[in-house]
Amino acid sequence: MATANTGASDLENGKAFIRVYGLLIRAAETRQPVTYGQIAEIMGLPQGGSYMGQMVGKMLGAITERERAAGRPMLSAVAVSSTNQMPGPGFYGLAEEYGLIPTGASNEEKRGFWREERERVYDEWSS
Repeated sequence: MATANTGASDLENGKAFIRVYGLLIRAAETRQPVTYGQIAEIMGLPQGGSYMGQMVGKMLGAITERERAAGRPMLSAVAVSSTNQMPGPGFYGLAEEYGLIPTGASNEEKRGFWREERERVYDEWSS
């Protein structure tokens, strides 16, 4: 039996995708951050290292892509590092890719964008 190709990646077809998506939505509804470590735990990944960062980044990128397609802000804005409570470079790279911040934005501009986008996410999901 043939199945339709929906264009979703293997990552998006897994249970971890739905669980991480749900975690991010619940965090946004309660205006709370989620750490990359919490996301890695759901995905069954180690709590550190480049592989963990790469895989969590792919997950957040896939979720952000879905949210943008739905006309909503970057849900990944609620995901932060446990060490500095700020998003990693992947978040800003996606924002640049989507034209939300200019290439070469200063750190101050990036942080300002993140705070504003996080508030948009909180407003979107807490109402």
